[in-house]
Amino acid sequence: TPPQLQGAALQLSGPLRAAGSMTSLTFEFMPRYHAGAISFRAVAPAGFDFNGSTADTPNYILETQDDDPASVAVGAAVVSGRLHVVVLRHVKLAQFGGEGVFLIRTYSTGSMLFPREELLDQRLNLPGRVSTSEWRFLGEFQGEGSAAEHPVRHGLPPLVGDWGWLEFDFSLTRPVLAGHALRVESTGAALYALDAARFELGSASAASPLQASAQQASQHALRVALGEGLSAGVVFRARLATMPSSLGVGQWIVETLGAGDETTNTNDFDEALFDLRVPSLL
Repeated sequence: TPPQLQGAALQLSGPLRAAGSMTSLTFEFMPRYHAGAISFRAVAPAGFDFNGSTADTPNYILETQDDDPASVAVGAAVVSGRLHVVVLRHVKLAQFGGEGVFLIRTYSTGSMLFPREELLDQRLNLPGRVSTSEWRFLGEFQGEGSAAEHPVRHGLPPLVGDWGWLEFDFSLTRPVLAGHALRVESTGAALYALDAARFELGSASAASPLQASAQQASQHALRVALGEGLSAGVVFRARLATMPSSLGVGQWIVETLGAGDETTNTNDFDEALFDLRVPSLL
């Protein structure tokens, strides 16, 4: 049995982290033996894809395999006792997040017949995906029963400096346990102030709210402690008080956090763009 790799660390290093995203992996280790190749086998979860992956120089791709589990072989000039870093780009993550398990081996040559060192159980947290839809932003004068009280503003969209209600639906690919957290943050060109005292969370198909307590993480971010878990595949609805502070396009980060604040689901921005250009008063 080959000896274990020492000082090894594997991490997601690309900007995208959600299940199914195209991202980068960075692996570093301290070898005890010279080697000419490194193999990475994604043991779990199923669905990794290394086709089209590239390696930062001086490393280079030798071959990829589509079999489950998928793998990639990298040519490298590994020197004993010298920290070696491999950056793999354009790696397609599995469709469902969870705990990633990798088998990593070094070989004396590119023929990869005789492993020199190995890492049998390298683990990596892989966030699931938050899919969002039905984004709606209504001014405080646009609700039911406000037409008579505010006949002019009732038909107008929210203005810069006005508080309004933002609603959106979302679902998760990884379940979230009670005691874990939901994070909602405004970012992008147009920032929105948020009010933790006016946050609601429930099922999109039921009127009863879920047990959740929002706290102000910053002026533009909320951290919501979940009193009950969120199941994967169920559509939830969030409603929060927001105030746009400037013109432009706002983006939203929607994530769930585990017990150690590790990200368990994320939207990666790709479906949570809220492209509302807010008018201002003359």
